[in-house]
Amino acid sequence: MGGFAGLFNLDASPVNQELLQKMMVVTRVRRGGKKISNFVDRQIGMGQCQFHTTEESQWEHQPFSDESGSLCIVSDGRVDNREALIKHCGINAKERIVTDVELILAAYKRWGADCVKRIIGDYAFAIWDKKQQRLFCARDYAGMRPLYYTLVDRTLIFGSTIAQFYEHPRISRELNNEYMADFLLNPVTGSLNSPNTAIKGVKRLPPACYIWVDQRGISEPVEYWSTAGIKEIQYSDPDDYADGFREAFREAVKCRMRNKAPIASELSGGLDSSSIVSMAADIYQSGEMPNNELLTLSKGFDVFREADEASYQQSVIQKYNLINRRIPTDDRLFMQSTESYPCPDEPYGVYLACHEHYLTPEAANDFGATVLFSGIGGDEIMQGSALNIADLLRDGKFRKLRGELSKWARAPNMSYLYALSEFGIKPHIPYFMQPFVGAIIRKPLEFWNHIGVEDTGPMIPEWLDERFAREQAVTQRIRRLIPDRDCHKKSLRLEYRYLRESNSCQAVQVVYCPLNIEIRQPFFDQRLVEYVMGVPMHHRITVDAKGRIVRKLLIRNGMKGILPDMIRNRLSQPNLGRHAMKGLKLALPELITQLDQDAVEVVKRGYVNRERLRGILSRWMLGDWEKIGNVVNTLSLELWLRRYTTK
Repeated sequence: MGGFAGLFNLDASPVNQELLQKMMVVTRVRRGGKKISNFVDRQIGMGQCQFHTTEESQWEHQPFSDESGSLCIVSDGRVDNREALIKHCGINAKERIVTDVELILAAYKRWGADCVKRIIGDYAFAIWDKKQQRLFCARDYAGMRPLYYTLVDRTLIFGSTIAQFYEHPRISRELNNEYMADFLLNPVTGSLNSPNTAIKGVKRLPPACYIWVDQRGISEPVEYWSTAGIKEIQYSDPDDYADGFREAFREAVKCRMRNKAPIASELSGGLDSSSIVSMAADIYQSGEMPNNELLTLSKGFDVFREADEASYQQSVIQKYNLINRRIPTDDRLFMQSTESYPCPDEPYGVYLACHEHYLTPEAANDFGATVLFSGIGGDEIMQGSALNIADLLRDGKFRKLRGELSKWARAPNMSYLYALSEFGIKPHIPYFMQPFVGAIIRKPLEFWNHIGVEDTGPMIPEWLDERFAREQAVTQRIRRLIPDRDCHKKSLRLEYRYLRESNSCQAVQVVYCPLNIEIRQPFFDQRLVEYVMGVPMHHRITVDAKGRIVRKLLIRNGMKGILPDMIRNRLSQPNLGRHAMKGLKLALPELITQLDQDAVEVVKRGYVNRERLRGILSRWMLGDWEKIGNVVNTLSLELWLRRYTTK
């Protein structure tokens, strides 16, 4: 874990070592770590600042060169399929410790660019190939670790954070309006899958992509993984699906337990975090891993009692006799104290909640932990979707279609025909036809972006400035932001979107790294994700005889005997809405006043129409929380712009 930076002069001129060192000082501040190490070979310079979490990383020295000196690597990441790589690369691991960067470099030597199809883990890395005089840069399949780059006067600048780039005198801090348009069109998550960044001229390497750089320039990103390669799993015994999940999930948790210090884990009391904690505790108790101690961190609410899940948390704590730290959360409100924390490289959808986000990593840091487990991704990857009805309709599987429609007709406010229309027909209406069909049936554009409770897609906010919307061609731009634009199955659109627009790398960069905490998210394990997405949807979600929608069937069935039944069988979720809305309500009067005084950045920069934004915020004051996802993004962008302008 840590960060890296690099300079590559495409004209073969000597690299500016002083500039590289300045970039690395910024890296240490933004990405954590202590010791800075650099590698320079005339036109190429790379630096790395690392903090160690795994046992192997203590023996790791970066930048790392192979024995011949022809290859050199800098990496921010962790390899999770170590045994498989050691075997396939023919490495003798019995007499010495093999580091992760050594494994990545060995895989590159064996398979070239295809090495990224073999490496499982969270990573971003750059390899300098001296013989070929070219640079190879890659990022993991879900984009868990960031990698940015830009070309200035025939010099490639690359690294783990955009803040490094400002040390170069020719880097402009001009904002990228294309990115801003994408960000405002997307609800909550923003636009983290785009090659564009918030800064004009600076690119992000998209998830599951790699690039080559040589004297001719930078190649187009090559995608090496997609959901289209996932095959549906078919078992004759229905119980095998739960068994397969338990095996994949156990490995996803176990491989992330490699650590030389105590591990902290979020424990909310919900299915996701509770499953991670229970599985980790079960692995420790079975002796499969050395027990370095497991601390659970639980947010508690004394005022907003409907958000408190103490009883569920205690069921896990007592079952495994765990140490737990309860963190009072009532006073950690939305839009509060954002100025107290580092300004991120880019805006992100839940930036206005950063005051609360710092609670668990700060507590983990106090405990001496260097790793924090998180249940992020469980909702999106595991919950399932009714949109398999659209897939069955498309494939002409009418017998299975009738069965699914009959099942979903039992759900509240649902009927056979409504389920067919909502989950079967509507997802197949092409985007360019939606305005025409909408005009005939008198439905607004937003109608097409809300597939029941399954997904909230991009939309054009009514408060977007008309001139800005024309300049950025938002009616055309929104087409490529549709979640399932390239997804081969409608039923997988939520998982596909989340894997391409995750906030995880932003959270890692802003919150955890400066505290020398590595966040690990088992639900993003590539093997687990591929397994879950291959399981037929009726084994992931159902409607029971009482008409209740039961999600996450794989967790419920696969964690039997490991996860307390009190949690495994729960269908309710905590009400966090009042807590979130309190912070927003407290901030709205001042924000509306600032709008009246033309003191709001999104208005001054021409992104948003002042009167229309004032209108929707005034309706929020009255409790009408409409279009919350896009409003949250707009407010997040406003807070970020203020920090970016003044820092």
